[in-house]
Amino acid sequence: MPYPTCRKHMTDLAAMLLDQLGLNEREADDLVDSFYEEIRLALESSESVNLAGFGRFERDNFTPSVALTRAVR
Repeated sequence: MPYPTCRKHMTDLAAMLLDQLGLNEREADDLVDSFYEEIRLALESSESVNLAGFGRFERDNFTPSVALTRAVR
């Protein structure tokens, strides 16, 4: 995961909430993975993702400049 600290906090929160429903930490971890996967899929399909209190995310669809393309080679 690219943001392990954020993921850890989300997993802890999910575990706390799911514990009240009688579910375990593994199931909470799976819930967090599913959450990130849904965001990734939405961004891949060019949808915007709006997380209240955190921000709005959109995939940049840009064509690299010729100079940038040559510099990367």
